[in-house]
Amino acid sequence: MAVNAATPDPERFAVEVYGVRKRFISREGLPLGWGFGDAHWIISSLIKYRQERQWKNAVDGVDLTVRRGELLGLLGPNGAGKTTFLRCLATLLRLDEGSAFVNGYDVVRQPDEVKLSMNLIGSGQWSAFDWGLTVRQNLHFFGTLYGIAKAERNRRIDETLEWLGLTGRAKDKPPTLSAGERQKMLLAKAFMVRTPVFFLDEPTVGLDPDGAHQVREFITRELIGSGTSGILTTHRMDEAEDLCARVAIMDHGRVVAIGTPLELKKTVGERSILEIRARRVPRDALQTLRTLPGIRTAVVAPAGEEGLEESVRLHCEDLNGTAGRVADSLASAGIAVSSIETTQPTLEDVFIALTNKRIAQ
Repeated sequence: MAVNAATPDPERFAVEVYGVRKRFISREGLPLGWGFGDAHWIISSLIKYRQERQWKNAVDGVDLTVRRGELLGLLGPNGAGKTTFLRCLATLLRLDEGSAFVNGYDVVRQPDEVKLSMNLIGSGQWSAFDWGLTVRQNLHFFGTLYGIAKAERNRRIDETLEWLGLTGRAKDKPPTLSAGERQKMLLAKAFMVRTPVFFLDEPTVGLDPDGAHQVREFITRELIGSGTSGILTTHRMDEAEDLCARVAIMDHGRVVAIGTPLELKKTVGERSILEIRARRVPRDALQTLRTLPGIRTAVVAPAGEEGLEESVRLHCEDLNGTAGRVADSLASAGIAVSSIETTQPTLEDVFIALTNKRIAQ
C-alpha cells in the first residue's frame, strides 16, 4: 500500500483528501463458474485472476477538502464510488493510495481518533437494531455504548424522537415500523451523538416528503447551524442545493467538478436548455429528438405532482431553429405538446452535461 505524505491543516479544513484510491477485484473476466467446483480449482483460478491484475478503482485519485463549518454535497449515479469514498474516510475501508485526514487525524495512522471525531449516517443499516426492544430501548442501548450519561441520554432521545416525528412510536418495536420509520430510527441513533464531522450517506432515502423535510430541517438547524462540518451524498438535487455550500460531482470514482451550485450551473451556461412538456413521449420519438442537429442530449422525467405529463429537457448547442425542428418532429410523431420553452440549468443539467447520464431519483 502506498500512502502519499501530506500535512493536514485542521484549523481550516475538517476533511482533507489527497490522491485517494480504493480498488476492488473486478468481476469482469472471472472464469465461468468460478464459484463452483473443487476448492483447488477455485483457488487456483482466483490466484491467476488476481495475478492478471483484474482490478477496478472504485475511488480513483480523489482530491478535495471540506472547510470548517461547511457541508459539502457529493452527487453522482449509483456506482460512482460515493459510499466507498465515505467508508474510506470513516476507516471502514483501508486506502490503497493517497492520504486523508478527518478533523486533522490521519485515517490510516490514527483510526481511533478519526472514529471519535466523526459520525457516519448511512441508509438501510437499521438491521443492526435489536428487534426485540422498543425504539426507545434501542436508543438507550446505543447511547450507553457511546458513553452518554443517563440524564443526557434521556434528553437527547426525547429531542431526536420529536425532531423526527417518532415520539408516538417510542414504545413500538422495529418490526412494526414502516421502512421510512426505521430509517428515522437510524437517524435518531446517529443524531444522538454529536461529533465535529458528519458523513451523511443518503440520509433521506426511503422517507416521504414530510419526513425528508424534517430531516433537512434538523441538518440545517442542529448541524449546519452549530458549525458542524461534513459530507452529504444524495440523489435529490433540491436537497444538495438547499443544504450544501459547495457540491462535488463524482463519476467512475473521480470528482469531475466541484464548486458552489451557482458556479456549477455556470459551467453549462453556454448551452441552452429547452424544456418540453407533453402527455407522453415514446422512446422512439425521444431517440429521434436526440439525432436532430444542435441537440447534444435529451432526458425525460415525470412532470407535475400527478405525473400526468412528461418533461423532456434538451441540451442544445444553439437555439437558432432548434425549437422549430423539435416542434415539427413531435408533431410528425403525433405527440400533443403542452409547452416548449427555454429554462435555466439545474444541478442535474450540470451532471448530464459532464457525464451524459441522469442521476437516478
